[in-house]
Amino acid sequence: MHCTIYAIEALRFGMSGEFEKLEAKHKSIWGGREHAGWSVAYLLTKYYNWKAFLIVSETSPEYKNCVRNFKTDNKYHVWKQPNIPIENLYNFEEDEIKIDSLLNENEFGWGFSYQGYHTWISRFDTLKECNWLGAPSLEYTYGYDVPLFKKIKFTEYYDYGSHIIVFPPKKLFKN
Repeated sequence: MHCTIYAIEALRFGMSGEFEKLEAKHKSIWGGREHAGWSVAYLLTKYYNWKAFLIVSETSPEYKNCVRNFKTDNKYHVWKQPNIPIENLYNFEEDEIKIDSLLNENEFGWGFSYQGYHTWISRFDTLKECNWLGAPSLEYTYGYDVPLFKKIKFTEYYDYGSHIIVFPPKKLFKN
């Protein structure tokens, strides 16, 4: 199991019948290639009205490019793939309260880090992931004792330095 399979199963469960339409769109654009954090984020923003947000650390190698691209076209540029439209950019070091507020307003989020190196989901302010170092065989091979499935408060997640998180549209309820 790897991170994207874990995240895609959560998305499949949450989207119900709509997931099959997402799968068809994915196949029409990328053929038989497997899901990636960025490919699913692109589909969710383009075809399902989900909203993407960029959270980037000043220490990230992509910090300058992310800020420049946001100011230029409000998009997160994925190398040699379609760009993902973003609603807002948050500085990891300066905007912790705003980031927490954004996360706590959204029960579920689809996310990926640093050009798609890692895919994860969120539930409110908690990032949930399947971590490669937790593969059971690695405990015997390398002596790692890391859980396969982990959760952490999002603002304490420092891996990779740049994150895209995509939230479904808010449903309007009449009282």
